[in-house]
Amino acid sequence: MKLKAKSNRSRKALRVIVLVIASLAIIAGSLAILENLHIIDILPDKSPASTQLDNRGAPTQEQIEAGKQIKQNSSDKPVADFSATILSIITDGEYIRIRALINGVISNTGTCQIILTKSSQENSSITKMVNMYAMPSYSTCQGFDINKSELGSGGWNAQLKVVVDGKSTTTEKGFRIE
Repeated sequence: MKLKAKSNRSRKALRVIVLVIASLAIIAGSLAILENLHIIDILPDKSPASTQLDNRGAPTQEQIEAGKQIKQNSSDKPVADFSATILSIITDGEYIRIRALINGVISNTGTCQIILTKSSQENSSITKMVNMYAMPSYSTCQGFDINKSELGSGGWNAQLKVVVDGKSTTTEKGFRIE
């Protein structure tokens, strides 16, 4: 009888050990698959490119001078033809939010002017001006946030004028305030 009880205990212990090992194997396999699919990042990237970036150190004087020269040359270029687009006019909430994109020029020196005119009243308009900001491959206006209380409900027209180094472009878009 004692031998049978001891045998049952060792079988239970063996089952528990097998279940724990199987569970750990499933977890490890799942983590390996998720790491391989780049869903999670457990192991550090050991590719040559990633290790080189960590060991760059401070720029040399030659690199600093080359960067200054590139910056100076890019700001001396004349402005080519460019265009502006009103990307969005959001009328939800307390403010009207107008966002714009400027293609064909990358500059921080331009200005963006928005003229909002009520559709039924040509002589009723509001004008706001903001700075232009350069992004890596385009420019954008800082953004216009206008309190709805300045406008009132009804149909409106937004005219955007962008000026860079004496050249300008204009675009328009209509919207409604309920």
